[in-house]
Amino acid sequence: MSMTSTYDAIVLAGGDGTSVDPAQPIKGLLEIGGRPMVEWVVDALRQAKTVDRIFVVIARVPAIAPWASHVTVIEHAGTLLENCEKAFEYVDDSNPLIWVSADIPALSAEAVDDFTERTEKRRAEFSYPLILEDDMNKQFPGSARTYLKLKEGRVTGGNLMTTTQRAAKIIQPIIGEYMDARKDPVKTAKLLGPQIATKYALGALSIRDAEDRINKLFHINAAGIITPFAEIGADVDKPADKRIMEQALSTRAEQ
Repeated sequence: MSMTSTYDAIVLAGGDGTSVDPAQPIKGLLEIGGRPMVEWVVDALRQAKTVDRIFVVIARVPAIAPWASHVTVIEHAGTLLENCEKAFEYVDDSNPLIWVSADIPALSAEAVDDFTERTEKRRAEFSYPLILEDDMNKQFPGSARTYLKLKEGRVTGGNLMTTTQRAAKIIQPIIGEYMDARKDPVKTAKLLGPQIATKYALGALSIRDAEDRINKLFHINAAGIITPFAEIGADVDKPADKRIMEQALSTRAEQ
């Protein structure tokens, strides 16, 4: 991967929104600050210098949605794995990929470009964001997240990752299992094997340990990247998250 890569972004927006608002079955269309979450994310990607094309996987798009004219809309296929497979029918091999969920409406172009720059510096084929607990609490006070206790500190995972085309095809069959486990630290560690699980239980697991294990399992260059942009991990999964996010976006607009 060159140091001047541009990325195609795949926005996964077809999840169930009823846990936040019983009246909104399509999570990406849940309104925050008067706009659907997917629109916030699309706007950030459009402004990012490192993003070329944008693909949005979603169950339904209102006919008048202005953001839809700037993206390729892909019909929601069902499970996370099925949606990833559907997205592969639309992208070609010209660019590496950004995979991002539509439920992080505070995402900014600066966060996207910073993360891809860090990915390039590591020459990573697969990069995953980690946010320190202190950064999350400072930027989104009151936010309740699941944290992993690593040597580097307590971190939570983000909702944006990058892959090369090659790495995406390698990890695609198992991505659903790992995403299902991401809010359970012990289950996540166990998926990487008994040595990782033991190190985690002892409080001795480092980011490098996890990277080395992923590299060995999948023969790809993986990078766990600590990002200062907590917005990458500030997803909206419950009503309390919605209130926190609306306050954060309101404060940002006033600055």
